[in-house]
Amino acid sequence: NVADFISDSSHKEKAKRYIIKWLKEIDHATIDQAVIACNTAHILLDDLRNVCGFEILSLIDATKEHVAKNIHATKLGVLSTASSYKFEFYADMLNKLGREAILPTKDSYADIEDIIRGVLSNRNTDILVESLKRQIGQLHDEGAEKVILGCTELSLLGQKTESTSVI
Repeated sequence: NVADFISDSSHKEKAKRYIIKWLKEIDHATIDQAVIACNTAHILLDDLRNVCGFEILSLIDATKEHVAKNIHATKLGVLSTASSYKFEFYADMLNKLGREAILPTKDSYADIEDIIRGVLSNRNTDILVESLKRQIGQLHDEGAEKVILGCTELSLLGQKTESTSVI
């Protein structure tokens, strides 16, 4: 029931108030940790951490830790929502690690968004996987050695690409 603040940023405050209200109603004694399952929703992370009595894990921080420990590539592509690009979650993270972020062209944003919406609406997986492979291939053509799938829906679909170059 959260207002769609990812597609329409004018709903961000309404969504934040709703989530904070919910966080205050749950029994904090029963929770040690939580995670926001949407990368783009991390724009609310600091606000949410400030009101709850338990740790909220960050997908971006988890990816940073994984890349730092396990990925030796210096140029990493990033596929995510246009909003995530705007907030530079992964570009900033990679920069802090001394790595270069390879981002898709703005012309690709609509195709990436179509893939994400396709997963959400349970469209033909084979077609979506081929579209995702094309996007990954374009980033490889631009020099990316590995590609971060910085969107939950892309990650779910990415498992089906059978690619060893996705994170």
